[in-house]
Amino acid sequence: MPVIAGKVTMPVAPSEQNIAIGSQYEQAPFDAEMEVALKTDRDLVTATVFSGPDILAEPGMFVPKGASGEPPRVPDDYHVVEKIAKGDRIKVSLKDANTSGNSVVYFNIRLTAL
Repeated sequence: MPVIAGKVTMPVAPSEQNIAIGSQYEQAPFDAEMEVALKTDRDLVTATVFSGPDILAEPGMFVPKGASGEPPRVPDDYHVVEKIAKGDRIKVSLKDANTSGNSVVYFNIRLTAL
């Protein structure tokens, strides 16, 4: 079960285009069930989730807030679960509407072969 996991520090009010970019699994290596977990330390952080041509979470899905440094928990923070096809490009776009300070977003994208 491949996992794309990490942490993104977002400067004031930018858009982070794709947190999966550059990963070996940015394009699904097999038909899979994809689970996406996100958690941030501040309010006003939103996400959009795509797999290939499909929009799985429209722009504006709020990212759950947790304590500073708290990673996503299984199963509580896995809000997007979808079956995807081999070769689908995974894209998770984040937007921070905070006007001061940096937001930190922790993420896990799990792929389970079907």
